[in-house]
Amino acid sequence: MFEILDTLNHSFKAFLDQGDPRLNEWPMMKTPFPGMAMIAAYIYFVKVAGPQFMKNRSPYDLRW
Repeated sequence: MFEILDTLNHSFKAFLDQGDPRLNEWPMMKTPFPGMAMIAAYIYFVKVAGPQFMKNRSPYDLRW
């Protein structure tokens, strides 16, 4: 079990080392987790929260 975790840790560090070091100071660019969290939040809103919010409302008329 320890060998599997060690291999995963080594692979993750190698993945991070391949990135451009100039981007490490940019917001949400140091690791892939903030981007994945934003994608997960978007999917949650589109699939769950948005339909619940609009369940008892009529569609918006967006035409000019």
